[in-house]
Formats: sequence, structure tokens, C-alpha cells
Amino acid sequence: MSWQSGLCAAAVRCALQARMARLGFPESAVLLDRTLERGASLLPLPRHVRVAPASVGGVPCQWVDAADPHGAPVIVYLHGGAFVAGSARTHRDTAWRLSHESGARVLLVEYRLAPSHPFPAALLDAISAYEGLLAAGVPAQSIALAGDSAGGNLALAAAIGLRSLGAPSPAAIACFSPWVDLTLSGDAPRDGRGGESMLTRGFLRAAARAYAGRESLQDPRVSPLFACLEGLPPLLLHAASGELLLDDSRRLQQRARAAGVPSVLRAWPGQLHAFPTFASVVPEARAALAETAAFLAGHLAPRAAALSSGRDSVLS
Repeated sequence: MSWQSGLCAAAVRCALQARMARLGFPESAVLLDRTLERGASLLPLPRHVRVAPASVGGVPCQWVDAADPHGAPVIVYLHGGAFVAGSARTHRDTAWRLSHESGARVLLVEYRLAPSHPFPAALLDAISAYEGLLAAGVPAQSIALAGDSAGGNLALAAAIGLRSLGAPSPAAIACFSPWVDLTLSGDAPRDGRGGESMLTRGFLRAAARAYAGRESLQDPRVSPLFACLEGLPPLLLHAASGELLLDDSRRLQQRARAAGVPSVLRAWPGQLHAFPTFASVVPEARAALAETAAFLAGHLAPRAAALSSGRDSVLS
């Protein structure tokens, strides 16, 4: 474990986890959102990175390009934040690094947040953005899904939902500490030093109920760990070995393999929940992002033919 990751974990534990433990919900959700926004404000984008707003499938999104976008495949990225916090802005740093490492364009989806917009709003937004790319002429083999924490849930649930709709499957899925069991039934280490340094069980329970609304937490659309995983594309998972949600990744990999889905889980010691999103300061995070970019690039096909002018507007 690098000294940077240890320092980062200590800072997050003091600035976020300890304060969340003292707050109720939704105050803790507001704190998480403000912390994510404050962190993003400290990470200016390199000059060569292009960010452009877009409406894809009727969903507000942001294109992030750190390489030549012409003919490049697309990574649809769904940000974390326990379904109640975060935005495309808070995850631009992760997006441009993925774009730079993979040579793909990254589409950040500004999905609707709970509790104002409970299930299925966020999932429908993720599916609609993917379908919008297909409608614009981007072939499925040129699209991958990725996300962290709640965004990892949405990436997996979107792929399952697309399968049920008969839509073509994305080329691959990559998730960082995906929260795929909102019942919190998995084994979990303790909070605090030596264990989880960001989240608390109380916050996760409240966020899960805020997102699920009237639906059961066991509904496979809400907790995709319990869904049929057959026919999904190759799956890469990164998680921290001491985090609350590690067992979500472990069980997801086991179920994916049992369903015949090629899957890899990398459990990193001494890291934070969703640690690849800390790539600006943590070397292990940069290594995980590089692995993820290589995995996705290895499955993505270049986007072929030029598109019509009407379709080009979606991709510009």
C-alpha cells in the first residue's frame, strides 16, 4: 500500500465517514454530494481534454474526450454516489483518464438521483443513453458500460435490462466497488481503521431505501446480484480488500462465472471504496484505471462508418 493511499484513507475517514456517522439522512447525502463536488473543483482538466454537453436518448450527458474522437468507441460511464449524490462533473477526472488510457470517448450520464427520483428513474436513464447511442449509429460492439459504486449497479442492471428488451449487448462491463446488493446481506468488515474508511452501514441502508422507493430491495432490477447473469459480456471488477462492499464483488464474480460470463475480480489491499476514482493522488488507483482501460479497449471495436448529419449531432 502506498503512503498516498494511506493518507487519502485517513483524510476521507476524518472528513467524510466520521461526520456521516453523526448525521441523519438526508443530511449525510448532502455531505457526500458536497464532498464529491469540492473534490472535483480541485482537479482541473488538462488543456487537451474536451468536455461537451449532449442529450443522448433524451438524457443529459457529457462527452469527455482525451484522444481523437473520430471513429473512437464509447465507454458509457455511470457515476457513483449511492444513488443520491454525485454528477457528471464529479467524475470528469476519472472519465478523462479512462479516455486517455483507452483511446475511447467517455459518455458521462447525468442520471436522475433519489430520493427525488427513485427507482426506476436512474436505470431508465442509463438504458436510454445506451439506446440513444445505438440510434445514432454506434454499434453495440463499440460500446462498453462502466461505473463505480451505485454506478456499477446501474451498469450491470442496464446490461440486464437491455438483454430483456432484446437490444444488442455492450462489448464489456467494468465496475469499481459495485453496490449490487442493496439488502446488505453480504459479509462486511468493520467501519473505521483497518476496515471501511468511507461509507457507513446506516448511510447505505438509508440510501438503499431512498433509491428503491416502493420496490423490494431484493428485486433483481434494484439489486442486480440476484438477477440472471447469463449472456452478459465480459466483466472486470476492482474493489478494496477492506471495504464494506467487497463481498458484493466477490459474490457477483462467483455468480457471473457460474452463468458462463468471463469475469475477473481484483481486490486491492489498503484502498478506499471506489478507489480508482482517486487516480489524481493514489498510484494504485492509476494502475487500476490503466488495467480497466486496457480491458475495455481489448473488447471494444473501433466505431466504423461516418454517420449522417442528424446522428452526428448526438456524438459531437
